[in-house]
Amino acid sequence: MFNRSDGKNVGLLLWGNVGTGKTFAAHCVCNELLQRDEPVSVFITSLSRVLNSGWDKSETVTRVRNAPLVVFDDLGAERSSEYALENVFMLVDERYRARKPTIVTTNLTLNELKNPQDMSRRRVYDRILEMCVPIYFDGPSRRRETVDDKLLIMRELTAEET
Repeated sequence: MFNRSDGKNVGLLLWGNVGTGKTFAAHCVCNELLQRDEPVSVFITSLSRVLNSGWDKSETVTRVRNAPLVVFDDLGAERSSEYALENVFMLVDERYRARKPTIVTTNLTLNELKNPQDMSRRRVYDRILEMCVPIYFDGPSRRRETVDDKLLIMRELTAEET
């Protein structure tokens, strides 16, 4: 996944339905890199969190440019405004130009990424598809399974009290 001797980098595009483990898998990769004898620095952020937090553009761009690995979590969850699209493009393009590995998680389908509705998104998604190997995450939502487990526990607890 890191820079290869030919100067190319290979990142990951983790895509699929909500709750299928994409963010968890990205964090597992990061944890592995952080636990090495020589830890690898990572920068993990949600694009919507960055854009909605009164972010320091200069600091964020510097971090995106310089980090050995960046994770952009939940691509496509950000507001669909001109401001948001311009800044998502800027961050993705910064990574693209830095030629460093990137992990992107998204609920967008591969078809939506390959055939976006407008040019702004096409510019972003085209760069991501060039930088990252797509990996599909399938299956039921793990969050839904957690909710069902908690409901079962609650029923057992309330049954014991009566």
